[in-house]
Amino acid sequence: MSSETVVPSSFPNNATSVVQNMVTVPFAESDRKPYTHNNMFRSIGEKNSVSDQSRTPSRVAALITPFVDVTCGGALSLIAICGFLIYAMGMPTVWGQQIDVGEIMVTNILINWPHFLASYRILYRTRTNVRKHLWVAVVLPAFLVGIFLYGISTAGHNPRAMSGLANQSMIDVLYPFAIILLAWHYTGQSWGMTCSFAYLGGVKIPPTERLLIRSGFRAMLVFHILWVLQSDDLLPLMDFLYPGLAAVTEGIYTYWLWVLAATFCAGTFGFKRLARKGGASTAFRASVPWLATYAWYMLIYLYPRMFFVLQIAHALQYMIFPLRVEMNQYNQQQGRETGHGVRHTVYYYLILVAVGALAFDGVLAATKAADPHRQLSLLLSFAINIHHYFIDGAVWKIRDVEVRRSLFGHLEKQG
Repeated sequence: MSSETVVPSSFPNNATSVVQNMVTVPFAESDRKPYTHNNMFRSIGEKNSVSDQSRTPSRVAALITPFVDVTCGGALSLIAICGFLIYAMGMPTVWGQQIDVGEIMVTNILINWPHFLASYRILYRTRTNVRKHLWVAVVLPAFLVGIFLYGISTAGHNPRAMSGLANQSMIDVLYPFAIILLAWHYTGQSWGMTCSFAYLGGVKIPPTERLLIRSGFRAMLVFHILWVLQSDDLLPLMDFLYPGLAAVTEGIYTYWLWVLAATFCAGTFGFKRLARKGGASTAFRASVPWLATYAWYMLIYLYPRMFFVLQIAHALQYMIFPLRVEMNQYNQQQGRETGHGVRHTVYYYLILVAVGALAFDGVLAATKAADPHRQLSLLLSFAINIHHYFIDGAVWKIRDVEVRRSLFGHLEKQG
């Protein structure tokens, strides 16, 4: 992350209340619509089950197309990771511990940066939206800018060996904060994607299946945090805070692999039950984000330096939502039927790519020589990621009529 190139984080004091406020309310039977992103999706899987008789579309419902949804939702990352792991079996142990900077830059430009900019586009699209989400649109960014400027102005406090363009101690403080938010963000979005695909197939995940499947996402959230805590950088700090805590954390991390294995079996059983109720195709489609997320964490367990793959896979999964919103809003403004606006959306994506390359990679290139420890880019990354998390918590609320219309208006026209 240089905007998500090393993500950091830990919950702020008010994070619990913020997350609680993100939980959506259920709809009446006549007003059920698919949900989006981690907070929006949460209620899809939390109430009574709805059989496939509740909605029988004339064709398979999708955000973009069924193929694109599944591909971006996890199939592409799953195939890529499996291919990488198979190839890595015949390579030296040190292979895979190194990172090709060029590959990271390309995927950041094409996927990672656009997914950040797309969320800004949704938040700042209208003045009404800014006023509605004033805390996230104005107050939080001002606070983060203040931290960023303070980090730059106090860069001279760094030890000589860590001299750079930003205060290293600020980075050390923000790092665990951002990581916890990131773990919640990644697993929450994937769970939401699973619920969304099930719902698009005409099924609302029943309570038992929900418990079985979601246990895996919760276990992966804990694994993500443990994975960060047991890193070489944080273990000494943990022992400093409480002697012996580092050894306990490493032990829990090792045994947590068994928890992941158990929840994987539970989730497999849950999807098998779901297939009997909603059909094999719907269950398969809903299982792709779940299976891909397991693959993400298996990859970083074996090759920790491949964490950037999670960032790219997450961003790719996310992009189909703002692209659908852009297409629907364009069609609405132009008074066109669904199916139009594809060319506009392609241009929109290309603009995101160009602006992201200039705004993010341009800053990194300009500061590279004077910032050998990447302190400025890390501090900027942490601020962007924290803001991005709370943007998604604010703008993806399906109880909002405008959000439903902008995201799922094309389904109403198809129906």
